Amino acid sequence: GISDMIRADDHEIPPKPRDIDTNEESRKAWRRAAALTHEKNRCAVGNRKSMEMTLWVAHKFADEEAIYFPHNLDFRGRVYPIPLYLHPQGSDAARALIHFATPKPLGEDGAFWLALHGSGLFGYDKDSYEGRVRWVEDHADQIMACASDPYSNRWWAEADKPFCFLAFCFEWLGYMIQGADYAS
Repeated sequence: GISDMIRADDHEIPPKPRDIDTNEESRKAWRRAAALTHEKNRCAVGNRKSMEMTLWVAHKFADEEAIYFPHNLDFRGRVYPIPLYLHPQGSDAARALIHFATPKPLGEDGAFWLALHGSGLFGYDKDSYEGRVRWVEDHADQIMACASDPYSNRWWAEADKPFCFLAFCFEWLGYMIQGADYAS
């Protein structure tokens, strides 16, 4: 149930009111609330299965040296990924699971662009480039705390793209520890 990750359990149906047998308004209100809860639970089944399959595919290919994402092109030149669950155009959680196969040292230029990327993932993307980099530097303690222990430090869950932002936190922590030589 963190951020847009689907809950593992169903929503509970609201308890029946005591006067459900005698009060028509109370009965109608409870039925509406129960129907909405049933609908949420039905939708959650598909979302839960999709997340489960995405995690299964990521786990299956986690030890591979590299993976490739085949794509289809339509007659208009649009590109569509063929895999259903794990691909670069997938959900926030799916994109956060993907890493480049060949890491490259960031260097000073790369750290600048990584900081811009991180601020944009959080939703701080309307300021100048320098302002966005300054935002990351001002929040470096929170970013590193999230990377060190994402279960206890859930500030990352407030981001516009929470799982991609958490992946950024891990990369930023590596940069803060190793400097410009960090292979991202």
